[in-house]
Amino acid sequence: MAAIEGTPRTESTPEPPPPASILVVDDNDVNCTLLRRRLERENHHVTVAHDGREALQSTGGGAAAGFSTLQQRRNRARS
Repeated sequence: MAAIEGTPRTESTPEPPPPASILVVDDNDVNCTLLRRRLERENHHVTVAHDGREALQSTGGGAAAGFSTLQQRRNRARS
């Protein structure tokens, strides 16, 4: 429905979520770069790991270690 000129807008734009600390785990450098850039544009703090070993090092061996979320791409086992 079009707004009538001169009437106040009643729809509100939702506020963006607060910045999060996100661990991205992916062995593809292009995927890592694209996802990191997108998340950083949204003011999130991003740490990138290229495999599970690097992810564990990033967390200090702890499961969460201060990260709000984990973004991981899962692959089938390689033959």
